[in-house]
Amino acid sequence: MSRKGRAQRFLEKFSEVPGSTTGAIVGGGIGGPPGVIVGSAVGAVIEWAAVEASSKMLSDRQQERSATALVLAGVAIDRKLGLGYEPRSDDFFLGEPGRQSIAQELLEGVVLAAQDSFEERKLPYLASMFVNFIFRGDVGRVEANYLISVASALTYTQLCILAVAASGEGFPERSRQLGTPPNPSAAAFAMRLELLRLLEAHLIYTNYKGGGRDLDTYVPSAGAGLLLYELMELQAIPEIDRIPVIERLRE
Repeated sequence: MSRKGRAQRFLEKFSEVPGSTTGAIVGGGIGGPPGVIVGSAVGAVIEWAAVEASSKMLSDRQQERSATALVLAGVAIDRKLGLGYEPRSDDFFLGEPGRQSIAQELLEGVVLAAQDSFEERKLPYLASMFVNFIFRGDVGRVEANYLISVASALTYTQLCILAVAASGEGFPERSRQLGTPPNPSAAAFAMRLELLRLLEAHLIYTNYKGGGRDLDTYVPSAGAGLLLYELMELQAIPEIDRIPVIERLRE
């Protein structure tokens, strides 16, 4: 079976993205006419990753997560190309004999993060990260690999906290008190630990109000925190997932 056929069979069998999106990616190609998947460097990378994932000894759930992340990425890339966005023009897609391209390396990293993510709500945001690597030439190989490793380690709740911090929605006054209030609920205590780990990782920071113990707000750090928010498109996290962050920190 051809590589194209293997990629198509893998994505069609395991992707959990509803609708006919798999056929559009593999049969119609990304950014190309119907029937041409390898008509662009982007499509070739998606095909390569699907073949790689299909050749590994993975559980059904791992294969489903891998395929789903690839289809989500492919659909988003195709949409951006259709809107006139242009892929980066550096050496991102250039490989050498025996050495994969930067695009292949980063997509493999994203797929590995996706296949082992038991919090499957992270999948769309992991996929968005690779999509934006393709269109943002200001993100180099070193920082991209670092951000993939960070995103892989973060919980979905921590991504929600980053989304709240960047949105300007603000945190409840009680959450801006340093330390833990007496007798918090288990849920509130867990949420504060999630927040503390983001602070310790320098993904968010605080502004002190008048040198006291009240904190004005939490915002993503100008480095990794803000990049994660932008690349993973965390503004798309639904309100139903952001609201519990504020409610738990209000306790």
